[in-house]
Amino acid sequence: FWIVLYFLFIYNESDLNLDYKLLENLLISILSISALYAWIEYFFLIQPENYNQGVKLRSHGFFSEPSYAGLAYYAAALSLLCKYFLYKKNNWSLLFFFYFFFTGILTLSLHIVTFFVSLFIIMFFIFNNLNFKSLKIPLFIILLLIFIFSSLILINNEFIKIFSEHVLLRLNIFDKDTNSLSQLAWLRGFEQMVFSIKKTYIFGFGLGSTGEYYFPSYYGDKLNYWGLFNLTLKDGFSLFFRLVIEIGIFFTLVFLVYLYFRVKNFFNIFKFNKIELENYFFLFIFSLTVIIGSLIKEPNYARSSLCVALFIIGTMPLKRKYER
Repeated sequence: FWIVLYFLFIYNESDLNLDYKLLENLLISILSISALYAWIEYFFLIQPENYNQGVKLRSHGFFSEPSYAGLAYYAAALSLLCKYFLYKKNNWSLLFFFYFFFTGILTLSLHIVTFFVSLFIIMFFIFNNLNFKSLKIPLFIILLLIFIFSSLILINNEFIKIFSEHVLLRLNIFDKDTNSLSQLAWLRGFEQMVFSIKKTYIFGFGLGSTGEYYFPSYYGDKLNYWGLFNLTLKDGFSLFFRLVIEIGIFFTLVFLVYLYFRVKNFFNIFKFNKIELENYFFLFIFSLTVIIGSLIKEPNYARSSLCVALFIIGTMPLKRKYER
């Protein structure tokens, strides 16, 4: 069902006459309230001295898990930051960037990686479509982010210690002795994907096959030692891993190529007439970031964030060609 639904999103590409500015304001408003609740969780419900001392002791706002929340907050932050520098300098956009970015940090979500990966992908398309004077924009963004982290260290050194230990522990994917459950589950998903490529070569094991076949797994054995062998076994921990396992490397690459040209087309239009895209810009960058984050570490086809992101990117009325 979900594959058919997403297929319709991708190939429909018709103007649904949506009020994209209204959708942008609605999304920012809902995420703002959710972020406020995340800070209430931190200061009053969990309390700083207990933060991250247990599985459930992290802020997540209105989301079911901190990881999902972090992806949404970082996606909103990146969209607002890009819009601030590429359109008129709206101070509210900058203010909300800081608000969402700091809330993303609060969740301790590894989707801070998604934030930077998405930033560099957007920079790549900007460089390929705009003159190199625009280099000052991403350079300023990077310097700004360095300043943010430096300021945060000065404000609360204890929280930075919690953040760095939590994130750096999970970023070292080459540490075979790790006891991080999320890292073990992600690496086990990678092993499952590699096994599927070796066995099926191109077309995968079929929809719903993730976790339904035997494959040798060093990291699975470690999870089994902790009594958590089934942890994310049937979703692969990553949408990219799951797509390769179930539909194969060929059709996964077809999807990625489609996404590449969709984004390329967006920035081609932006090059010649960015005003035309102003009402679409926030939602497009937000959706792209959510998709990138899902490919990295959010595997569920039916997740609402992925559904909304594919709906927005697939149905946004972008012209296939744009004349000067």
